[in-house]
Amino acid sequence: MDDLKLSTSEFIFEASNTGVIMTRVADGRWVAGISAVATVYSKMLKAADPARRPMLLDLMFRALDSDD
Repeated sequence: MDDLKLSTSEFIFEASNTGVIMTRVADGRWVAGISAVATVYSKMLKAADPARRPMLLDLMFRALDSDD
């Protein structure tokens, strides 16, 4: 898997072969996932319409956030 870094006004997404880290810009809260999650999320973001990425990032963050 190629590393992927993507930033929007709401999220910072960083994925590599070791895992994924997502940071919510508004409050600095971050979540992490294993490498299998990073691979799936990266593929989804690359295939997504750029206009849909913010919504997709929000859903991904919520899926990894155990407190949400």
